[in-house]
Amino acid sequence: ASSRTSRAAAFAAKHHNMALEIIGLTSAANLEYTKSLGIYDTVILYSEVASLAKQKVAVQDVAGNPTVRRDIYKHFGDGVVYCGRVGIAHVGALAEEGSLDGLGGATPESFLVFTAIEEVNKIYGKAKGSEMLADATKAFNARMLPQFKAVRSYGADATKRVYDDMVAGLADPNLTYVCSMWAEELHEPIPEATPARRGEAVAAGAAGRGSRL
Repeated sequence: ASSRTSRAAAFAAKHHNMALEIIGLTSAANLEYTKSLGIYDTVILYSEVASLAKQKVAVQDVAGNPTVRRDIYKHFGDGVVYCGRVGIAHVGALAEEGSLDGLGGATPESFLVFTAIEEVNKIYGKAKGSEMLADATKAFNARMLPQFKAVRSYGADATKRVYDDMVAGLADPNLTYVCSMWAEELHEPIPEATPARRGEAVAAGAAGRGSRL
């Protein structure tokens, strides 16, 4: 729930006044940070899934942790009406196995944002869908950009240190790490940007030379 993808989804649900309880699952290291965001109705640890009230749920699986996913299905069973697999933020997930056989609920499927946009456009029309996306994006930026803090790292060694900290759960969730395999003196300069566009400049830098996390 602490990832940018999860934050954006939770914010969008609140912004569009969806009649849903927004629940965030996160690690112990990110618990207080995730609660402080104020965009979730409930925030609990991965290990506390069984404490939730049994109800129908739609799951956005960003962590990709098979154990947590199985716990969700074991607890909610046929109450899982949708499970979209967004990513694999959980290190080591690919090496784990987790069968959902006999637990009921909707079969997990890959979530693609472009497909989701198409579905929204079918319901509201392309013009209205685009308007809703632009409105939510503007509101999200107004809420989140004042808190945006980017930390840049250059070179393979510095990039590996950032990666190792993330694997160990030591990365600061308040920061956005922008890493390049290129040495700083070889890196392309980032043009001066206005405060309103500073976040866009950093994001654009991720499409440039070198490898980023």
